[in-house]
Parts: sequence; structure tokens; C-alpha cells
Amino acid sequence: MIVIPRTSRATLLAMLLNKTVAEEMDLHVYKNDYTPNDDTELADFVEANFAGYAAEQLDSAVYTITVPGPGSSIPASAEYDDIEFASSAEQAANNNYGYYVTRRITGDLLWCERFSDGPYTIATADNKFTINPRFRLAAL
Repeated sequence: MIVIPRTSRATLLAMLLNKTVAEEMDLHVYKNDYTPNDDTELADFVEANFAGYAAEQLDSAVYTITVPGPGSSIPASAEYDDIEFASSAEQAANNNYGYYVTRRITGDLLWCERFSDGPYTIATADNKFTINPRFRLAAL
């Protein structure tokens, strides 16, 4: 489940109300056995470092926004293409527990999610996993 920590909610509100400049985002994978919560901070994550890993630069133009019809209980959503993370070499096992999204320039944490079916282990050159950084927003 996506978690938007308390400080991240303030950042997202500032972006929504045009009190801060919007930035492109980066998706990072984390390797420590951590479950995000309301008090999560960027320092709580240990970024993955398996061979072949690099944070993914998200392109806001790739997101597809879907708005539900009147009276629908389906939340509005922002859908993104699947992002694949793959090993490029044999290596010691590297367990990956989730991902987090930051603003590209300021580095502010926006949201995070622990893999519900993880961890995803990277150890051999053929190991890989995908993340779909979709975002859904229900009525407030």
C-alpha cells in the first residue's frame, strides 16, 4: 500500500496549491527491511546497490490520468508504464523491499511503498523485477 508520510503530505499540498514549484520525480528501490509509516523520512531508506541498479527518472508526460465518471466509487488514477530493474552480473544476494519517490531537484520524499509480495532478491544476472508507480486518489 502506498504511504504518504506526514511531511510528504505538506510537500504535495504545497505543489497542489502552487506554493512550491513542481519537479520531475525519481523512483528509488530500497533494500532495508523497513515498513513505511506516517513518520517515515528519506533517511529511513537504504537505497539498493545491486549491479545494474540506478534510480529511475520518471517522466511526468508518461503518466496517464484517468478521471472516473459522476457517482463512481473508483478513484482517479495516474498510471505509469512498468519499470524493470534487472541485475547486470552475478553478485551476493541483494534483497529489495520496496520503493520510494522523490522530487528530482530538492530530493524531497513524496511517497513510498513496501512490496506486498517481496522482498525481490537480486543475485544472478537473470534476476529482475518490475514496479508500476501508479498513484490513485479517492475523494477526500
